[in-house]
Amino acid sequence: GNYFTAVLSREGKVYTFSWGNDGRLGHQTEAADVEPRPLLGPLENVPVVQIAAGYCYLLALACQPNGMSVYSVGCGLGGKLGHGSRTDEKYPRVIEQFQILNLQPRVVAAGAWHAAVVGQDGRVCTWGWGRYGCLGHGNEECESVPKVVEGLSHVKAVHVATGDYTTFVVSDDGDVYSFGCGESASLGHHPSFDEQGNRHANVLSPTVVTSLKQVNERMVQISLTNSIYWNAHTFALTESGKLFAFG
Repeated sequence: GNYFTAVLSREGKVYTFSWGNDGRLGHQTEAADVEPRPLLGPLENVPVVQIAAGYCYLLALACQPNGMSVYSVGCGLGGKLGHGSRTDEKYPRVIEQFQILNLQPRVVAAGAWHAAVVGQDGRVCTWGWGRYGCLGHGNEECESVPKVVEGLSHVKAVHVATGDYTTFVVSDDGDVYSFGCGESASLGHHPSFDEQGNRHANVLSPTVVTSLKQVNERMVQISLTNSIYWNAHTFALTESGKLFAFG
């Protein structure tokens, strides 16, 4: 998570350590502290089933009596906490937009500056800094609350993965879609060229990774590096256990 580590116990408790001494996660720690501290605030007595760490912020998928909720805490730059502002949060705060969208979160992913969620109904939401098109909304605008990716309306998603400025989505039929920064070919697409011969590697809307589709294997998981340009690379795991890499 850049400057901190988060751990989820089998009992559903979240612990963090090594994130400075100004109480960024609701407790005081030294920069070199290696002792895990419990994440204080609203999640103290709420079971958490998944966590995802980005650049100085944390997402937690929590089990509530009325369903699943997503909490965020930490740095709010770019709107990546999903609360409609760019304000930092020292304690976990529930992202209320999912109730407005009538979406039950199923999977959370935290990139460096943007985040994503897959709902129980297969819809995908993204928010945060939209540089290079990593939110998949057809532009590079920031979104300070979760927004449904309309370019995936025909897809039922089951998995999502995020990097620095890249996003991957796996559908229930095993297809893989990607969007965002494609400078190092880590999106799996061939770059396009305009009439003047200018290279366009970034992908602003969800696009199927045809090279993986041609493998005729069902993809189940994507893992990618949190870096861009020439160091980024991506791994794709098939249902049969085969591993593909590109970037």
